[in-house]
Amino acid sequence: MKRNVLLIALCLALISFLSAVTIPPVAAQNTPAVENKPYPITVGVGQVVNICTTGTVICPVRFTMCVDTSIATIREGENGPEIVGVKPGATLCYTTSANAVRFAYAVTVR
Repeated sequence: MKRNVLLIALCLALISFLSAVTIPPVAAQNTPAVENKPYPITVGVGQVVNICTTGTVICPVRFTMCVDTSIATIREGENGPEIVGVKPGATLCYTTSANAVRFAYAVTVR
């Protein structure tokens, strides 16, 4: 009886070890390939782009920020955060999605 319990425990430990080594983490399976390049967004002055509809983040997002808020800002809209064009130019905006993955957007306001 002890031998069977020991054999089962050894098998479970081996299966757990092999699973941990061979199966990629869930976060790695579900994140899109970003390739360290910001996602391009072009918007007109006064126009908005909803971030959640771009398919780049899992909403709701935790954090939003634009580097130069005189060019573009992020506000909370009816369907989630929106990038708003303020004046012509280019800036970077960032979000952190619900699964704690950070995304960058290259925003061009025309």
